[in-house]
Amino acid sequence: MMWKVILYCCLLTEAGRLPMVLAHQADVQLGSSVTLPCLDIKHTDITADLDIQWWTGEHLVTRFQLGKIIQGSRYINRTDLSTKRLRKGDFSLLITHTEYSDSGQYQCVLIKNGQSMTLGEVDLEVKVRRPQRALFIKSGQGVLLSCFGHVDWSGSEAAFVQWKRWTQVVVQWKSGSLFVDPMFEGRVSVLKDRIKHGDISLIFNDTRPDDQGYYVCFFKKNNDIRPAAVINLTVTENMSRITADSGSQIQLPLPNESQVSLSFLPDGGNLTVSVCEVERHLLTCTSHYTNRTLLHNTTLILTNITPPDSGTFIVRDRGTGRTRSVVIIQIFNVGTNKITFGISIIPIVAGVVILVVLSAFSGYCCHKIQKVSRSMERNRKKETEKETEMNLLQPTEVITHEATRSCNESAIIEI
Repeated sequence: MMWKVILYCCLLTEAGRLPMVLAHQADVQLGSSVTLPCLDIKHTDITADLDIQWWTGEHLVTRFQLGKIIQGSRYINRTDLSTKRLRKGDFSLLITHTEYSDSGQYQCVLIKNGQSMTLGEVDLEVKVRRPQRALFIKSGQGVLLSCFGHVDWSGSEAAFVQWKRWTQVVVQWKSGSLFVDPMFEGRVSVLKDRIKHGDISLIFNDTRPDDQGYYVCFFKKNNDIRPAAVINLTVTENMSRITADSGSQIQLPLPNESQVSLSFLPDGGNLTVSVCEVERHLLTCTSHYTNRTLLHNTTLILTNITPPDSGTFIVRDRGTGRTRSVVIIQIFNVGTNKITFGISIIPIVAGVVILVVLSAFSGYCCHKIQKVSRSMERNRKKETEKETEMNLLQPTEVITHEATRSCNESAIIEI
């Protein structure tokens, strides 16, 4: 979480003073916890008349009064003021399980001796992860189409929330009136309780192949209807996942129908690209795939794959546009993220064995050389003694002995 702190003067005077108000900006991910700071070391005595209040707009968030903590209706079991920190003049507010509707400006107010003083303000932004623009789901499974927004309310009812598939209205809330298209009856829902918290996601159960298409989320804000999310939903009867090494090949099964098209959505991409078309056992591919594809019966073989081939391959019926199968592929560079036992580990083991053998052989050689050196030294001493005795009887003669190599030098072995 990053904090941006801005100091500014509050133009509210109190007893001739110009109090300084700390303004903060806080960001938090939806569902996480965040602490809104509020410090005033001048008020460290928790007395009976001490009253600390946190507000956002006209809504009470949390209040500390008479030694008790009171939580606003929107924040039940989600806020906390630490009594221990209060004694140190720290009135910071903890908000847990943040909702999208928690975004807004918060004020920390101290009320003492009947007087009110704003100690701090925090602009809180609850961030949501950008929804996936393309979702793939197997027929019969459920899926959540995410959408968030600050919706206008008319009394106790949401003014307007709507989901469309292309131009077809799927579900709509309008001032308490709910409409669900008969095609989706009993299979989709938008929860009213979640709309209050800014969550207008579409809950989709028991998906069918005919459900695929572009879904758009709309809501009314400041009397203006605006789109908030666009999601391309693909529903397929067959779905599988494949992992492979770079440089290898993969097999993509095709249906028995003679006319199908194969497209590809790269990981992190937004647009699909054409790969190949199959008609009556004839394969026609785009230039990027021409020299990398083979057709064998009802299987398309893609060769010489690389990490950029990671993504989703979609097989569709060219006549109806119906998705027949989806294959999600992840390609690894050889030697990264994977350990292949029995192949890549063999050179390592062989190297270790060779080092151990060389070390043992070197130690053995060193030991033998030292033993031989000691024996030679004893023999030289004996010869020297004899030569000394002979020298006493002969003219002096200079005798040169070749120095023995050190153990370390003798242990160097060339292989």
